[in-house]
Amino acid sequence: MKLQASTYFLVFLIVFAMVFIGYSLTFPPPQAKMVGLFAGSMMLVLGVIQLVIEIRKALKSEGLPEPETVRIFWQRAGKLTFWIGGFVLTTYLIGFLVSSPLFILAYLKTHQTRWPASIMVTIATTGLIYGLFEVLLERELWRGFLIHLI
Repeated sequence: MKLQASTYFLVFLIVFAMVFIGYSLTFPPPQAKMVGLFAGSMMLVLGVIQLVIEIRKALKSEGLPEPETVRIFWQRAGKLTFWIGGFVLTTYLIGFLVSSPLFILAYLKTHQTRWPASIMVTIATTGLIYGLFEVLLERELWRGFLIHLI
């Protein structure tokens, strides 16, 4: 089995998340500890899930010729860059609490998720983010650049 560069990056990301979780326990205010634990834990869980998916795909795709594997890799990397770049740009312009549900809903719909499930996941995730940061930690999330122009 030939591992891709993204697999090595995921291993680095998992190790980084574990170090970040450990380091976040030394932060003085309790809110900072919570943010570090939450962000590090999410990074760790998502990194492990993606690593398992990539290893399974690598095992299944051993029959593909090398040029086809490279083309698929760059195609997926381009889509991922588009999604992340779009999310960062919309977050900067219109704020996290508006761009986050838009991003989640758009991502789920482009991956053939049914409307009721997409809406429920979007509402639950946005509610969790708002409740955790705005209510529990009393930290204001980024409202967006355009709000400052109004």
